[in-house]
Amino acid sequence: ECDIAHERIKEGLSLLGKNGQVLLAFQLANQAMHVAAIQTDSTRDDRRYVDGKQPEWRPFQLAFILINLASVADYDHKDRKIADLIYFPTGGGKTEAYLGLIAFALLLRRLRSKGEAHEGRGVAVILRYTLRLLTLDQLGRAATLICALEELRRRYPKELGNSRFTIGLWVGASASANRLMDVHKILHDYTPGKLGSPFPLTNCPWCGEPIKIQNIKLLDTAGKPTKKKFARAVVYCEKPSCSFTERKSEGQGLPVLFVDEQIYQEVPSFVVATVDKFAMMPWRGDAGMLF
Repeated sequence: ECDIAHERIKEGLSLLGKNGQVLLAFQLANQAMHVAAIQTDSTRDDRRYVDGKQPEWRPFQLAFILINLASVADYDHKDRKIADLIYFPTGGGKTEAYLGLIAFALLLRRLRSKGEAHEGRGVAVILRYTLRLLTLDQLGRAATLICALEELRRRYPKELGNSRFTIGLWVGASASANRLMDVHKILHDYTPGKLGSPFPLTNCPWCGEPIKIQNIKLLDTAGKPTKKKFARAVVYCEKPSCSFTERKSEGQGLPVLFVDEQIYQEVPSFVVATVDKFAMMPWRGDAGMLF
């Protein structure tokens, strides 16, 4: 089994040496993961990256990404039938390992679709969980990576397309809103003492600023605030230096979709879902848009 893993790692390295597009996707994925790590660290009280220290891969993380490069890049590869298990203690870095591979998959799809009408849009990755609390925790980490990818896309629109990278939370109604009208009701619920927000994250995934209920806006098809005929729910950060304020990202805000109705319309690049949502698919025709 070690020999098989060794050969798969060698195949990944070989692919980086002979395929320029795969190499570029790998380089950009590393850049996105680096930026995401720095951004996350900047919101922590116990900073890791100080005095010149920089984020770096642990050997098992890099091995996991290299093992899967060939099968992610080639849809007909024999290893696509393999499910790889990352078995490591809590806090050991499993999340970063699979997020690194996800970044590579998303970027390669955009690079390969350059010049195509669809530009690589649509769902490329589905992350499926059983526990909703775990889903919301993972959503925060994954959303930071998507913000980093979106920053990259803004810098290289010719290579990565005009459509933004987005992440969608596709879970039951108790964890996120199913309809834009539900969001409207929550935003206009003035019950004394009611503090709940329809947005699942309490802080901006990019800068750590608390997200308040007034940061959530309902927009029409033209991207303007509206009280009826909602087209999208947008969440802005109010920290002036953040890249996702209303001034810097008007009509778009954070690249996080949390309303089912909007998820089916915009079709995010990356979907974080719970298994109970999949069970509803036979009764929900709109869910077919994700596939």
